Amino acid sequence: MHFTGAVFGTPLRVTANMLTPEPIIQDWSELASLRYDPQNPWVQRALTLARQLVARSGGRYAVAPGLIEGPSDVCAALRGITRLAGDLYEYPAEVARLAAKGAEAWRSYAEALFSLIPLYDGGTVTQWNLWAPGRAAALQEDFCTVISPQQYRQFFLPLDRELARSVDLLWVHVHAGAIHLVDELLTIEEIRGIQIVHDGIASPPLQRVLPVMRRVQERGKCLIVRKYSPEELESILPYLSPRRLAIDTYCATPAEAQHWLERVAQWPFAQAH
Repeated sequence: MHFTGAVFGTPLRVTANMLTPEPIIQDWSELASLRYDPQNPWVQRALTLARQLVARSGGRYAVAPGLIEGPSDVCAALRGITRLAGDLYEYPAEVARLAAKGAEAWRSYAEALFSLIPLYDGGTVTQWNLWAPGRAAALQEDFCTVISPQQYRQFFLPLDRELARSVDLLWVHVHAGAIHLVDELLTIEEIRGIQIVHDGIASPPLQRVLPVMRRVQERGKCLIVRKYSPEELESILPYLSPRRLAIDTYCATPAEAQHWLERVAQWPFAQAH
């Protein structure tokens, strides 16, 4: 997220505990002069790193295109999360214009990266280390966690559909706290998968999340279940199909991981692949 603001020229604040971008749109009158500059030093350094990684790998391993966040997160980086939430009501036209500039920046930067990074076994290793065929990407819209489905539909859904059309395959990263947006995402035919990430104590109870996970699969989308512990997955997997399912969990030791793999092999659906 810090990089996302920096490519538009936001200064970065460094403290002992965090690195954050300083919003640069203090007044909406400044929007007209805001531009994504492909010659921005952060952009050029990132592209240089991509070239270096490709040359160093020599095709032996994948180089992941580290894309900037989606249009809503671009807006949040440039305006600030709290002010942007109010702007949806007070300055909707300005938010829409800024979001469109964010989407155009995403497309421009993605095109530059994909021109440098070769396919790996016919596909792309996207964010979160997930391979997908073709020129693939993962999209993050974390700001949308705090808005309603109607606001997402109005401001950001059309732009996310455009971004999905600009690549061969796109899947979306969604926090469990934002599962109220999943049904909106399911209306976008071009989005091929949805990752639902456990948010700890901020996550809704499983009885609310499980029906949403099932709807993702029922609509023919890939489902990526992330950060749920092996113990929690014991309550989740009986309700899911193995088709179009990826599990991204964690174990404390290699022995625990091996035990979990053996346990997964015992699920009835494991034979349905």
